[in-house]
Amino acid sequence: MRIALFLLPLTSNALTEGDYTYTISDEQAIITGFNSSYSGPLSITNTLGGYPVTSIQGLVFVHCDGLTAVTIPNSVGMIGDLAFYFCPHMTNVVIGSGVTNIGNFAFIGGERLTSVNLPDSVATVGDGAFVGCSSMTNVVIGRSVNSIGEGAFSSSALTAFSVSEDNSHYSGRDGILFNKEQTALLQYPCRRPGSHYTIPSGVTVIADSAFRSCEALVGITIPDSVINIGYNAFSHCRSLTSLTIPCDITSIGDNAFYYCTSMTRLFFKGHAPTLGQQVFDYVPATVYYLPGRTNWGTTYGDRPALCWNPTVQKDAAFGFTENRFGFNITGTASIPVAVEATTNLVSGVWMPLTNATLGASGSLSFTDPASSSLPARFYRIVWP
Repeated sequence: MRIALFLLPLTSNALTEGDYTYTISDEQAIITGFNSSYSGPLSITNTLGGYPVTSIQGLVFVHCDGLTAVTIPNSVGMIGDLAFYFCPHMTNVVIGSGVTNIGNFAFIGGERLTSVNLPDSVATVGDGAFVGCSSMTNVVIGRSVNSIGEGAFSSSALTAFSVSEDNSHYSGRDGILFNKEQTALLQYPCRRPGSHYTIPSGVTVIADSAFRSCEALVGITIPDSVINIGYNAFSHCRSLTSLTIPCDITSIGDNAFYYCTSMTRLFFKGHAPTLGQQVFDYVPATVYYLPGRTNWGTTYGDRPALCWNPTVQKDAAFGFTENRFGFNITGTASIPVAVEATTNLVSGVWMPLTNATLGASGSLSFTDPASSSLPARFYRIVWP
């Protein structure tokens, strides 16, 4: 007689111990539920039923309104999706040194969390992991993090990222996180009122949702090194009024400027990029482009498009009239222009003189009242 032995993983149905509901698999405890009426700080147990707690499943602490702080033990390796969904009174979380994976939207809505330290064990941070943590000002990135999901820190109040010295994947400064391998901007959740940000030269990609819901951002400068603007990159930036797009941008992702309701001007330096879907939905902007650039028409993404071509006319109006120097500017009707002046071309210091729009006839008359009192004066026409 032959006897066949089959060794199966040790599993069980849901068990309870204190405030916890859990299961056992392969001699490891997995937390599957928790008492939602619990109040105060919590140090999550590292054993249940005599077995080590190695995982927190999704939605375990959902709507634990009374939870004020959490310490996750070193035995835990995974924090599941939505595990701490909407714990509005939680002010502090300590993530154990064994955690390798933080699930999608794990801490979404933790509006009183002020900071988080991702230990060196963490390799993956899921999509939207800390989205809506509106009080969070600082994040420390451990040396092993190699994947940060879309919008992981969106709508937070970050002013600083700290990165381990030997973390080869990311660098952080001034509230910005960069992927070193792709020189890609990953996140800048700007919430300071009236803020303007200049993306550093060398950044090539503005990643998906990088500036999403940065409602306090009124201006941003994009360097010429950028070639791609990702999905939702600037969506819901409702204080942005204008933007200049560099020459080498080849594509703009879906919803990139969705619901930028204050944006009235978009200036493109290069050829018309490939455009995703719903890029300009709820955006009242007019698009402007330079002469000689290709693939432009009268509209772009359902927005009106105009050639920005101001030219100084050396006609009868050019020169001094009534003790003032002036000239006519002509071009496409209704395009905005700015005139700047300097007395020293070497200095590179230009002073704005006027910011106006060409009339319906495509012309504008400019005069400089200060010109008669200066030995020399140089002028230029620039995008406002």
